[in-house]
Amino acid sequence: MDDCSAEELKPAHLQAGGQGLGPGALVYAALALQVTISSGTFLVAKRAMVEIHPLTLLSYRFILSGILFVVLLLATPGVLVPPSRAMRKVWLLGLFAGPLNQGLFFFGLSKSTPAHAALLYALTPLGVYLYSLLRGRERLSLRTFVGIAIAFLGVGILLLGRGLRAAMGPLVGDLLILGAVIAWVIYTAEGKALTAEHGPVRATAWTMIASALLILPIAPVAIHRSGLLAISGVAVGSILFLAFLTAVVAYLLWSFALSRMEASKVAVFANLQPVVTAIGAWALQGEKLTWEIGVGGVLVLLGVRATQVPRFRRTPPLLALLLLAGIGCAPKRPEMPPPPPPEAFLELVESSPVETALDHSDIPDAKDIWPKMIAQARTSLDWAEFYASNAPGSRLEPVIAAIEAAADRGVRVRFLAEEKFRKTYPHTLARLASRRNIEVRPYDVASIIGGVLHAKYFVVDRRQAFLGSQNFDWRSLEHIQELGVRFQLPHAVGALLDVFETDWLLAGGADRSTRVRAVPGAVFPEILHQGESVFRITPVFSPRGWLPDETLWDLPRLVELIDSAKRTVRVQLLTYQSTDREGLAFDALEVALRRAAARGARVELLLSDWTKRDKMWQGLWRLHSPPAIEIRVETIPPWSGGAIPYARVIHAKYMVVDGQRSWIGTSNWERDYFFKSRNVGMIVESSALGERLDRFFGDGWNAPYSRVLEPPP
Repeated sequence: MDDCSAEELKPAHLQAGGQGLGPGALVYAALALQVTISSGTFLVAKRAMVEIHPLTLLSYRFILSGILFVVLLLATPGVLVPPSRAMRKVWLLGLFAGPLNQGLFFFGLSKSTPAHAALLYALTPLGVYLYSLLRGRERLSLRTFVGIAIAFLGVGILLLGRGLRAAMGPLVGDLLILGAVIAWVIYTAEGKALTAEHGPVRATAWTMIASALLILPIAPVAIHRSGLLAISGVAVGSILFLAFLTAVVAYLLWSFALSRMEASKVAVFANLQPVVTAIGAWALQGEKLTWEIGVGGVLVLLGVRATQVPRFRRTPPLLALLLLAGIGCAPKRPEMPPPPPPEAFLELVESSPVETALDHSDIPDAKDIWPKMIAQARTSLDWAEFYASNAPGSRLEPVIAAIEAAADRGVRVRFLAEEKFRKTYPHTLARLASRRNIEVRPYDVASIIGGVLHAKYFVVDRRQAFLGSQNFDWRSLEHIQELGVRFQLPHAVGALLDVFETDWLLAGGADRSTRVRAVPGAVFPEILHQGESVFRITPVFSPRGWLPDETLWDLPRLVELIDSAKRTVRVQLLTYQSTDREGLAFDALEVALRRAAARGARVELLLSDWTKRDKMWQGLWRLHSPPAIEIRVETIPPWSGGAIPYARVIHAKYMVVDGQRSWIGTSNWERDYFFKSRNVGMIVESSALGERLDRFFGDGWNAPYSRVLEPPP
């Protein structure tokens, strides 16, 4: 890059012969607006990347802003093209501002947090100051160095106020963001001379157009990966914010300030961004502001003030400092009284076939629990189902009516349904989709993952959830034995929501690499104290390769559970098979069951009579070796009102080991359920739940409908 003297790099008003008047209020107003936009960028970009791949977002941002800058240049009197002596610098600045700074920023932010990104960008003033010292463009100033240190201390206090967990972002994302900060430091320091010579509008336009041209070659591939039609209005708004406010307005304001003030003193305003980011989270998301944010904000403002030249005699507005210092006492927004703190709990929920003895008086029925849960919804209902099938006057009708009533009172309802059965059962989905505030989204899992959406769960207000074997089917509530679990546990519900948000975006056409991960697997098992009992809960999911957190894949967790058995392993499923449809072996679970039996544990499998099919039956007969491994088949008698297709069957899916450790889920034990299809479940370490599931299993095992497996014909 071209070298310039320190005198040439000074703002015009500070060069020899200048008036010596400090930067005016207009510069500070411009920097205040720039900080506000840039702070919003952390929140907006993170939200956008829930639906959009970082490379796609980068392409949209710079191509759109590049077009706007071309229009701006054409409307601005003066030269349109940079002079030949400045061309090299324009291209280099475009490289640092676009592909390097923003490319690394987007990829880093996708793996880290807005809070951590804001902290790392607060290193900008220190970097610019040190870079300018190395280039001989600024003199060593104790005042400036102390101001930067004070401001950075304020940022540290702010991040502690947001929580240590928020400050411990993933290392890879942090390193990428640090690279983005270095690129921004070089752009800020090296862009000053170009701005001083050609003005902020022209200098910014040239560099941003250069950035757009550098990114243009990757745009066809990147934009193809996630089309605009497949993303939400919020995501489109995020693109427009980043393209026009961040890439145009904020860059112009930054360049304007650089033309009037020394680079290190402009850069120190980056320390305000974490403060404004925290305030934005409070205003937009209702986050509580603590005293740490107030103290940190005051220190940041004092640091910014300390870096300014003594000629600027006006005192910063004391009102702003007082307001910032007091925000730790700021109340929640008063639009609606907040609900009382949720009380954590977990309970079993069953469904039993009418005209059988399989009902349990101490376990509530899904037909009663589902409408009650829906009635509690204030803001959102998120459903993921294999299919939806209703019948006039059925037990499912009150559930659907409750969903419609929730939508009528303003609750946002999202209903994700497997595409494969949409044509088979179209009416209930069409009924839901016709209502205001209900969006039904079909999910073609076969074309994306290879299997089906076999999970069955829903989440109320992002804090209470249900998962289990019950399909959204009138038969599941009347003519099929089912088992599920209702729970209100922040981490477990959050992990379930991560899966839902991931699938919702994939179903909408988002990039196949899309994963929403707000809850790390390291927080599990989640501890619940309920009465005299202690529960250790870990949510588990499938298929492998398509999870927000791959450590929560269910298959190895189930094997580990079986391998812990000392006395008993009791499993109830619809179907079990140790080979897939192509005849390939799937023996991870079977080998574990045999290991348990070899250790002396008694292994019992209770399966539906749907397993009495040729290959499945033969495989079960090879496994059946009483007393070590015993298999029974349960056949539910027909309903007195006539035959009902796809009903009168046991459909619950659970396992209990030694009466202490349990799994409840939506997977049958066949290969595709773990490797190709979406399923959810929960592992619970609790003697209270384990003993209750042992009794539940015993009721089916000893029921008159249960028979020891017979040899296949």
